[in-house]
Amino acid sequence: MRALARLLRAAARRAGLVLGVRRARRLVDLARRPSGRRLSLGGEWRGEVAFDRLRVFRAGARQVREVVANEDRGAVDFGEFRVSWRPGSAPERLQRSGWTTWMSEAGWELRHLRPGDRLVPLGGVGRRPVRRMLMEARVPRGDRAGYPVVARGETILWVPGVCRSAADLPQPGTRAVRVDVTKHGGSQANRRA
Repeated sequence: MRALARLLRAAARRAGLVLGVRRARRLVDLARRPSGRRLSLGGEWRGEVAFDRLRVFRAGARQVREVVANEDRGAVDFGEFRVSWRPGSAPERLQRSGWTTWMSEAGWELRHLRPGDRLVPLGGVGRRPVRRMLMEARVPRGDRAGYPVVARGETILWVPGVCRSAADLPQPGTRAVRVDVTKHGGSQANRRA
């Protein structure tokens, strides 16, 4: 246990966190607990078990905004994500879990997750809780509140990288709005981590 605590203290120091012996040991204990457990490490720093990982991060570093896209073209930072949109021709098929989608027209809203949010998956049946879908996509619990959700009114249209809804699909070849989402400082392949 002492070797793990020393390793955690060294790794935390590289990230800018000075971690004492007692907190390092508590972090080692946390790593043995089930996913979703958290620990305050002082100041804004938190530790969290996220599936098969132990994460140490600064809480409150992200500010979540809500944006209504009334124009055909634009871009905005949404916490750790960059969302951009522009006119385009709707493709023959949309990916269910991609990082790009098309909307039939402007007027959609970019917002954070709300209690009770559900969507009907593209090619699926029934309404699924977005909270559960984020968990199944292995989005860490501490990141879920800041994850972008695209909606039109109360209808969830898309959870980027997780699931596209069957609602508001443009007809293939028609004029539509292409929406792309990227994560700051991360590659496309590592966006859910």
